Amino acid sequence: MAGIFWAASGQTALAADYQGPNVDEFVAEMTRDYGFASEQLLDLFAQAERKQAILDAISRPAERVKPWKEYRPIFITDSRIATPTQCTASSSRPAIWLMRSLRI
Repeated sequence: MAGIFWAASGQTALAADYQGPNVDEFVAEMTRDYGFASEQLLDLFAQAERKQAILDAISRPAERVKPWKEYRPIFITDSRIATPTQCTASSSRPAIWLMRSLRI
């Protein structure tokens, strides 16, 4: 997924970043397994821009790596549990897939 973003420094995105077997396989899986519309996903990839500054920032090591038990209270709060976002409420299958992928 890192190839989805492109730099804001005037660089143009290469078509290869958003097309090809990897993207086709991802779209096929999301369509088959999670009911996404393939045309919408392909349109999304066509609009994607690479943001090099973001890629550089997330590639740097953290000052200190926290175990999940320290991150969990930041993200899993009583208010978030009580009022799920519209995104997770309307798209629970992808949310479940993501949670399983991240082993949450």
